[in-house]
Amino acid sequence: MAESERRSGNYAPKVWTDEFIQSQTSVYLDQKYLEQAAKLKESVRAMLESSGTKPLEQLELIDALQRLGLSRHFTHEINNILASMHVHIDKHQNNGNSLYETALLFRLLRQEGFQISHEIFKSFMSEEGSFDVKVCGDIKGVLSLYEASYLSMEDEDVLEKAKDFSIHHLKQALRQQEIIDEKLGEQISHALEMPFHWRMQRLESRWFIDVYEKTDNSNSIVLEFAKLDYNMVQALHLDELKQLSRWHENINLAEKLGFARSRFAEAFLWAVGFSYEPEFAYLRKLSTKAVELITVIDDVYDAYATLAELEILTDAIHRWDINAIEELPENNNLKICFLALLNFGNEMVYEVLQEKGVNILPYVQKHWGKLCKAYLVEARWYHSGQKPWLNEYLENAIVSISGALNMMQAYVSMADPIKMEDLQLLLQYPAINHHPSLILRLADDLGTSADEMARGDVPKSIQCYMNETAGCCEEDARKYMCEMIEATWKKMNKDILMDTQFSRDFIRTAMNAARIAQCIYQYGDGHGCSDGITKQRISSLFFQPIPLPFNT
Repeated sequence: MAESERRSGNYAPKVWTDEFIQSQTSVYLDQKYLEQAAKLKESVRAMLESSGTKPLEQLELIDALQRLGLSRHFTHEINNILASMHVHIDKHQNNGNSLYETALLFRLLRQEGFQISHEIFKSFMSEEGSFDVKVCGDIKGVLSLYEASYLSMEDEDVLEKAKDFSIHHLKQALRQQEIIDEKLGEQISHALEMPFHWRMQRLESRWFIDVYEKTDNSNSIVLEFAKLDYNMVQALHLDELKQLSRWHENINLAEKLGFARSRFAEAFLWAVGFSYEPEFAYLRKLSTKAVELITVIDDVYDAYATLAELEILTDAIHRWDINAIEELPENNNLKICFLALLNFGNEMVYEVLQEKGVNILPYVQKHWGKLCKAYLVEARWYHSGQKPWLNEYLENAIVSISGALNMMQAYVSMADPIKMEDLQLLLQYPAINHHPSLILRLADDLGTSADEMARGDVPKSIQCYMNETAGCCEEDARKYMCEMIEATWKKMNKDILMDTQFSRDFIRTAMNAARIAQCIYQYGDGHGCSDGITKQRISSLFFQPIPLPFNT
């Protein structure tokens, strides 16, 4: 086939250049900032460990530290405090606490995997089984109840009622602005748009630093530490971004091919969404490279290669054999993609073998093989004009969204030691892979469906549902996908948050995979069309430090 006859996605050019990225600087890794941060950290630790601190004050401090992105410094202390509180909880009572304190305690405990019954809220309900309108006057408590309700599991009717009740009364409070102040109104609007439990951690920290600074009872030491820590982590991310940008420039993959999306900085945003903490730099390196390769290879399958070419390419990737390059069509673009993938995968295998003494080649090969087979299924649907049923589409789509591949990479970078039985389990799409992958897929479809259908792509979940549901309009189909996302979060809260097989870091990364997906596609296709809100977010996260006092 002549190159001029091939399909093209007509994607916009990349937003971020290597020249711009290399020109950015940060001073926040200088020794004076490291020393100042260490002093502030010990001051905050003393606050957490103070014997005179009341339980509610401890909970509020823990909540603030989590939202500000500081809780990773105090994992041991926070776990001890929550474990102590958990021991003294009466399963069916709120111990006389306010709605605000009860909901805050419930949310913080569930976030960390502690077992706590939803029946703790029954004392705030009437005999008829609905929430008592008397609590409506405590708007701060209702907001806390709203956030807690998103930690619900399946069949927890009390929390379903809590969600409906709190949404209704929070919206009513916004309409009657005289009953709330402007600062609380801002927090309510933010929460109603998307609950804290679903939000990308790093962006939420940047937003909350500004909110916390305006809060009447904010702690100046905590605030100073939050700003300084944010800038220091940002400086580390900038260094990583510069190194990865050099890699991107060296392989120059999307630019050489011409037909594919070049989304390197956006790939790094995904990686930071998975795990932003400084100690997970290697995970971010793997994730950034993988997401960029996935983007390009996805474009090969969706918009460039013929079906016959894709059959050969998929077989070559499944075999993971360098000699298979001779079997590929006389098309340098396909050969370049194949070699770029093998080079990346083999480099990762080498690094993990060298660092941890485990050969992960069979798992790298199988995950990439499964991914490309799923791409091939979609290509066959497109070329044959087949319209799959929703369940058929989703069964394949939770593979083609690449969540399991990224979770495998997260596991091998975090686990020490790496257990072969865990790697084998992750190949089978257990809950820790399946649920985040489903949210990834549904969020992607909600954000990209319109653009992809305009390009003539295979039907997505929205179209599949409309095709098999008589009289269903797009608005109703979208609503159904949103309901599926919410239902899947309930499964994640049970099956992943309460998981005891994997580390808390790995569990957090699995939850974050869903969060970054909903962040990227919150206002549309934030990956493919990255010149809007995604551009603003990348700039804020990586290039714009928070102004600090001169004496810091």
